[in-house]
Amino acid sequence: MTADVHQLFPVEENTEPKSPTKVQTDALKAEFEIFYRPYPRRVSRAHAFIAFVRARKKAELAELIAGRDRYIIECVGKEEQFICHPATWLNGERWLDELRPKPPMSDQQYARMRVWKTKRIWLPQWGMEPGD
Repeated sequence: MTADVHQLFPVEENTEPKSPTKVQTDALKAEFEIFYRPYPRRVSRAHAFIAFVRARKKAELAELIAGRDRYIIECVGKEEQFICHPATWLNGERWLDELRPKPPMSDQQYARMRVWKTKRIWLPQWGMEPGD
């Protein structure tokens, strides 16, 4: 009695596709555009897309966008060189970062900054001159 090999050793068929379908890819591209367009430093788009696809396996789009929006707020006033590339931000799972509140200015600091912004006067005893 010979038994069929498949009956003795059943093979489970993998129903999940190895790579995303065209519809999935188009949807990911659309989601990526939503994420990428307002990002504060748009460089290395191809690397950013690859990192975005990986990040979407770990988090919902809404979570990525909320994290990105917190990061945009944190980047206000930063020099471009200190803003993460989008791929770096995504690969580091930075959407999970908490926004650090900026320390409030004292009345004295506020007055100094007001003088600086309006009259461009900065006294040496106030310390280092602020950037713009």
